[in-house]
Amino acid sequence: MAEEQKTITEEQKQQSLAKFEEYIGRAASYYNQRAAALFEEYHLKELGVQSIGCDLSKGVLTFKKDGQAVLSFSAQPLFFWNEAEGSILWSWADGRVGGALSEEMLRLKELYAYTDWDIFLSDTAETSAETVMGLIALCMYHLGALAMFPLELDGGTMFLALTKKLS
Repeated sequence: MAEEQKTITEEQKQQSLAKFEEYIGRAASYYNQRAAALFEEYHLKELGVQSIGCDLSKGVLTFKKDGQAVLSFSAQPLFFWNEAEGSILWSWADGRVGGALSEEMLRLKELYAYTDWDIFLSDTAETSAETVMGLIALCMYHLGALAMFPLELDGGTMFLALTKKLS
């Protein structure tokens, strides 16, 4: 018995592209609204932050002044970007991210259903700076993040979605 092959019509391609563009547009708009949240809503500059602590195994980002926490967030690591190599490593595959949090971040794979981007199905990918910004917007929108924070680590940047204010 020969298996029937499904062919995608031009109309279906256009509908899929329109769905994708709408989702990307909503994500970009959300990102633009949340981009300055740390400074506008949480007054990060006025707090006089002197240092930052991050526990990737627990998913907590803490801003400190005089050694004391002045602002803390639940932080979900999205991915690590090695700009020099032009590649990302998703947090679910990153050994620096703790077990339960790493498992939780597998939900970012759900973005494949909205985008049809294979990048959401693999642990690593080569990518450009422009694509990284798009990925951040998509992830923040998907998680309903309050803000984003780029955490500088050896060899690159771990992008964190701040999802809940803790203190």
